[in-house]
Amino acid sequence: MSEDGPKISDVPSGAALDCPKCGETMHRILKGRVSGKKAKTLECVVKCSECGEVRKATIKREKPVTVKVIVSDEDRSKRTELELLPSEEIIVGDKMILGSQEIEVSSIESDGRRVEVALAKEIDALWTKRADRVKVKFSISKGRRTLSKEIFAQPDEEFYVGDMVELGRMKVVIHRIRCRDNRTIRDGSATASSIVRIYAKGIKETWA
Repeated sequence: MSEDGPKISDVPSGAALDCPKCGETMHRILKGRVSGKKAKTLECVVKCSECGEVRKATIKREKPVTVKVIVSDEDRSKRTELELLPSEEIIVGDKMILGSQEIEVSSIESDGRRVEVALAKEIDALWTKRADRVKVKFSISKGRRTLSKEIFAQPDEEFYVGDMVELGRMKVVIHRIRCRDNRTIRDGSATASSIVRIYAKGIKETWA
């Protein structure tokens, strides 16, 4: 193979395809190879990020464009880059794979303006946030004291009133959950992404 021929590094980590099983567009490329004149065809095996369907796919490749990406992770942010196909449509709220992380698009800058949707070739920068984990805040009553703790959880992980949770060396029982829609749950559950704060009581362990 000549130095100008296709390389393994030409195979992207993800692709936007319609899943025939669930309709999800975000897919991980498990393996693939480029072929055809000027390496414009990608023969690959893809896995749907939603339902896990694995199948073969043939993707007609355009020369990718490099888009500047700012990723927010709680109180920190980092600048990086992402290669996208020029004609790929990006919409605020879209989720995509960046390395080993899943990110969600929160803002798009195109031609110096903030827009809701743009083609990759028109994008100046993407503002995104990490979407594969969220911080869950706890307020814990221990006698006359109230302690604050934080843990990371997957966005769809559920927390139930009455559940016991281990926070490091401390065990607590959830007695109410405050949600982003201003509801306070005293019976039932809420997903991590919808929670503002969990209120819990510390458990005093006794030894037999």
